[in-house]
Order: sequence, then C-alpha cells, then structure tokens
Amino acid sequence: MNALTPLQIAFPPVLAPHPDTPVHAVLQQALSLATLARTVALLVREASPLPVDMTQRQLALLLHLATMEGPHTVRGLADALRLSKPAICRAVDVLSEAALVERKPDLRDRRSVLLALTSTGRGAVHALAYQLSTPNEA
Repeated sequence: MNALTPLQIAFPPVLAPHPDTPVHAVLQQALSLATLARTVALLVREASPLPVDMTQRQLALLLHLATMEGPHTVRGLADALRLSKPAICRAVDVLSEAALVERKPDLRDRRSVLLALTSTGRGAVHALAYQLSTPNEA
C-alpha cells in the first residue's frame, strides 16, 4: 500500500503559507486569491478603459509586463505565469492586435522574441490603475 503524500500547492514565494499552516487554511488562501483575481477581471470588464475585452490570462500578461522588469520572453512569461507557451502566444496575439504589446527580435538569440508594452499599453495600464483606485461614485 502506497503512503499518501500531502497536498502540494505551488504558491509564488511571496504568498507561500507558513509550513505549519493547516491544509484547509492553505486552501482558503487559494480560494481567496482566485476570488480576488475574478473580482479584478470583472471590474476590468465592467468599466474598462482598455481597448479590448480581456480574459484573466490576457490581463495577467499585460499586468506582468507592466510591473516586472524585462526583458520578457514567451518562455519567461510562461514560467512566471505558470501557463503554456502556446497560451502565452495566443494572449500576446490578442494584445498585439490591440496595439498593447509588441514583439521585438531578441538580438542575443535569433530564435526568440522579446515582448514589451507599447506606449498605448502603458497608457491603458495607467488608466486602469487610476480607475481601480478611484472610488466609484454612484
């Protein structure tokens, strides 16, 4: 008979719970983070200054590019966001078509491309941050 291993949940280091935290508390943290992600995605969709209706994946990619120092490759983004490379490419296709993200050749590795926000993308992220930080006047 095989011994059962503890439930393994991969958290980013900043969000990792203390090793002595009970499993149900870890699951509650995971649920809270998922709920927060859905809430932000809904807020973005409801009154978004962004020029495209975004999925959570596309929003995560856009915000990662805006907040994390580059250069950014498809592989690096896939690792950072824990997504497949094809999923990153599909998200970049949509964001590129909306002129929010651009692909640039990687001069050090001709097989690779670097991804960056365009000036339109930076402006959209700033507008989104402003909108989310401004109280809703009903």
